[in-house]
Amino acid sequence: MSAKPGRNDPCPCGSGRKFKHCCGAAQNTVESPEALMWRRIRRLLGESNAEVQRFAMSAYGSGALDEAWDEFTSPAPDEPARGAQSPHFEVFMSWFHNFWSPDPSGESMVRDEALIGVEPVRAYLALRGARLDPLLREYLESCLDAPLSFHRVEDVERGVGLVLKDLVTGSERRVAERGVSETAQGGDILFAQVVQAGGLSLIECCAPFAFPPISQIRIAEECRALVGRRKRATFPLREYDLEMLAIYHAAAEPLLNPRLPTLQNTDGEPMSMRKVVFDIDSPERAFSALRHLDPGEDADLARAQRRDAQGRLVEAELSWVEPSMNPRGAMKDKVVAFLAIGASRLTAEVNSEARERRLRETVERALGAGARYRATEIQSVEQLLARGEASPPSPSRRESDAIADSPEVRALINEHMSRHYDSWVNERIPALGNRTPLQAVKSRAGREAVQALVTQLERDGAKMSPPLDPAIVKRLKERLGLS
Repeated sequence: MSAKPGRNDPCPCGSGRKFKHCCGAAQNTVESPEALMWRRIRRLLGESNAEVQRFAMSAYGSGALDEAWDEFTSPAPDEPARGAQSPHFEVFMSWFHNFWSPDPSGESMVRDEALIGVEPVRAYLALRGARLDPLLREYLESCLDAPLSFHRVEDVERGVGLVLKDLVTGSERRVAERGVSETAQGGDILFAQVVQAGGLSLIECCAPFAFPPISQIRIAEECRALVGRRKRATFPLREYDLEMLAIYHAAAEPLLNPRLPTLQNTDGEPMSMRKVVFDIDSPERAFSALRHLDPGEDADLARAQRRDAQGRLVEAELSWVEPSMNPRGAMKDKVVAFLAIGASRLTAEVNSEARERRLRETVERALGAGARYRATEIQSVEQLLARGEASPPSPSRRESDAIADSPEVRALINEHMSRHYDSWVNERIPALGNRTPLQAVKSRAGREAVQALVTQLERDGAKMSPPLDPAIVKRLKERLGLS
């Protein structure tokens, strides 16, 4: 029997907190039988996890972890070398103990034939199971039966547990889990193994990040493809751990390594923000030669000019505007470039390499020797976003935020958003297989996909400025028949 920990020692339950803030504090409070059972299981695991790992290293050899890591990351070949810094490390270690076994094809580095095809926890139980606490043995045996799967958070009781629905089997269970329940939100998707012990459902391993509700659409689609025509409730999910890992890695990649989408301008050209600089001899001549690019009214062009006391042009601004047809066939003006003319310099801003070439050709043709190309400054979209995030809000931004917070503007925004989502239910959505939300909710899979979209909308709407009116989401759910 281990000695009682000191108040400032790590709590033996494995929470990572000091004893006085964890189990020590709980000793003076009345806990439910479920909470006491949960605490007992976690304490047993805190004492046994290191022993299981030592056994695995001794029985299977030091090369077993590398062999298992290669198999674990086979769906994600770009995953870096194994290490605790990997966001997948906790999932990997649990999978290594409960799912991995030496390759029976003879390619394994493990030489003990008795261990070929045997998971480390199974071998550990065969050797030492009779001496283990029955509750711990029940837990470890469940780890050898329970599958890895994706679970949607249906309900959360902070600090106590969650209700999870398996996206593959459709089963729903209440899980006793304190840590995850502190941060999880309804609609989150968790990748985890749920095991049984002491009459409780518990999370053995869980990815350290939750997938947002919108991820459910793709994950559920891939899970349905895996199950095929077989019955979900009886599908042998445990046997498909590598396939589930492949879905997990594919879903985690854009979440862990987000990339900006390939941005294009209205001409379909790759976005590249460029400032092009020319030396000029005369601002008046440059303005006269280029003013045809801006179809604005004379009064507007006059306001964009500054002249000295003698009436000579000092500065001017022009917008190079051309007619364009949008995807619906309607004509609409597009801005090709913004031009600023100074006393001795012409500066133009364009958003693609192709537009820079057109600009230089146009300026050199219009001004000839009166304009000499000097340089081009190129900034990536990532740099512009980073600069915008690092800088404090400008006075105009603060002013616009204040305007947006006014009751009148809020009412106008709410009216606009109401009309938008009233029509949204009848729009064809690519994520729904080009069906409308009203059409999609008629099937079980479609209904779950629409629910994921609406949950994501509700979550994103709360972060808007001003926040999306909850009444709009409520009416949207009522119209779609969602709870």
